[in-house]
Amino acid sequence: MTYLILGAGMQGRAAIYALRRIAPEATVIVGDLSTEAARIFMDKVGLPAPMFVQLDASDSKEVLKWMEKADVVLDMLPIAFTEKMAALAVEAGTHLVNTFYPGTIGDLRAVAREKGVAILPEMGMDPGIDLVMARRLLCEFDEVTEFFSYGAGVPEREACDNILNYKISWIWSGVLDSYIRPARFLKEGEAVSLEPAEVFQPENLHALTLRELGKLEAIPNGNALAYIDILGLEQRRLKAMGRYSLRWPGHAAIILQWHRLGFLEKAVNPALGIAPFDFLVKHFEPRLQYREGERDLGIVVVRARGMKEGKPLTITDSLIDRRDLATGLYAMNRMVGFTAAIAARMILDGTITARGVLSPAKDVPAGPFFEALEGFGMKVQRDMA
Repeated sequence: MTYLILGAGMQGRAAIYALRRIAPEATVIVGDLSTEAARIFMDKVGLPAPMFVQLDASDSKEVLKWMEKADVVLDMLPIAFTEKMAALAVEAGTHLVNTFYPGTIGDLRAVAREKGVAILPEMGMDPGIDLVMARRLLCEFDEVTEFFSYGAGVPEREACDNILNYKISWIWSGVLDSYIRPARFLKEGEAVSLEPAEVFQPENLHALTLRELGKLEAIPNGNALAYIDILGLEQRRLKAMGRYSLRWPGHAAIILQWHRLGFLEKAVNPALGIAPFDFLVKHFEPRLQYREGERDLGIVVVRARGMKEGKPLTITDSLIDRRDLATGLYAMNRMVGFTAAIAARMILDGTITARGVLSPAKDVPAGPFFEALEGFGMKVQRDMA
């Protein structure tokens, strides 16, 4: 079996590491404009290096040539390439896994199914682990009245040394983009829509207390209502539903002030010669990096309330991971890259059988998936009430 990993950044390196652990006999090809850091990483962790090729993702002809050599592609490139890589994979007749929201990839559903190709988007941490976790949890209920999903990449408390209580384990511009996105959720059975600045107002936040970490603040994240059908929920029975980002207390208050002061605006300020948003990207990015020995946390939590055999039931499943100081991989890298690698293997070994454009919530068998994650020390904890 041959795996092609597009992108040799931190998520790509995590995917290489995972494949060398779970599919040591496989051929792994890694394509990027620069692969030097990935080569150094493989030497550091003491695993056999894959085949590295210099590859420009904007060169569709060259990308297609390498896709045709592979059985499955792991697209670990920036989001701008997501839809193009999926279309090229269908053209090549090669399966593909990526970690971003599907966008217009759904348009490929019919042709991918006809060609016997599996295209699996959203297969990272959040979205990804949360969707597989959610569907498994919801199967425990006869009726669901409330459902909440939480995801976070934050520093350990010991590494919080700035007013944001935050450091970068993901693309900083992508984090800021998520802060200028509207949100939708259900509250008391009614749909609520929030503008980006409203998302961070105190009345729209709530606290989530985790046994291992204490209290975090939950911030509405995107359009939760889009997942009602995906997760097999019945909206008429739901009283509350939402998807939330978790941050340490105090973070949302600062982002709210950034909104009010125009710091998240993308239009160029003529007096400055730069957009305020771009200033935040450039100014904070070097100042929010982890130091040697500091660790991040990757957190995924799903909680549901409802009825089981005529009795009320509440279940909370949580998964918390930390940076591996031995490899240098952040929790975010591990939870994204390992997840994509596991899914790619599941497609090739027949564990995932569906073809077309797939969803982690519907098409990824939870048992084998979480068993594979446990092999990397990631175990879901369950609390019931």
